[in-house]
Amino acid sequence: MMKHKLYANIRRMTNMFCVGILSVTLSVLALRLTAFSDMATAVPQQVASNIITNEAGGYALNGKIHFTSADAKGDVFITNLEDNPYIIKVNISLADTEESILYTGFINPGVSTDSAKLNHAGQRLGDGTYACVAEITTHDPDSLKAVDSTTEQVQIHIGAELEDPGQESEDESGKDSRRSSRSSDEASDTEPSDTDPDAEADPDTEPAD
Repeated sequence: MMKHKLYANIRRMTNMFCVGILSVTLSVLALRLTAFSDMATAVPQQVASNIITNEAGGYALNGKIHFTSADAKGDVFITNLEDNPYIIKVNISLADTEESILYTGFINPGVSTDSAKLNHAGQRLGDGTYACVAEITTHDPDSLKAVDSTTEQVQIHIGAELEDPGQESEDESGKDSRRSSRSSDEASDTEPSDTDPDAEADPDTEPAD
């Protein structure tokens, strides 16, 4: 009798333990899926078109990073893709001088760094657009030793956000067209015509002999 009760209690406790483990696993999975969904939808529309994705390298980053000022955070949107088995670290340097102006710490798989500040060298830059090189280094998650590295050409703009050059050209073209049209109208209003084929003859004027 005692053995029967003991076995029943062990069975009940085992079942409760399994249910608890399953509940925790499902909760963690749901949280991870929610986090990745939020990360995917957090990228603004104007930035999404500039995202560089390297599936083989296991990363994605913004190819046109904007800083409102040299000491403000920029929209880097650097992501270590979920399927990447390695940790990544990114260093961005000026293309002409190779001087480092921005670097990140280690970024784990499935994690995104949306914004970052320029380092001290970068904060000395004036307003303008700079051609840069981003070096993405993969690291072993256990030893943190560098495994491989790849580079991407990126652009950093400091200052007021640039307008779309194509749109600007269209606007200027429209302005020129409107100015030309106005000039033509003004000329037709102010300059008299030498001959008017539709003009009626003055009835008081006598015909010439």
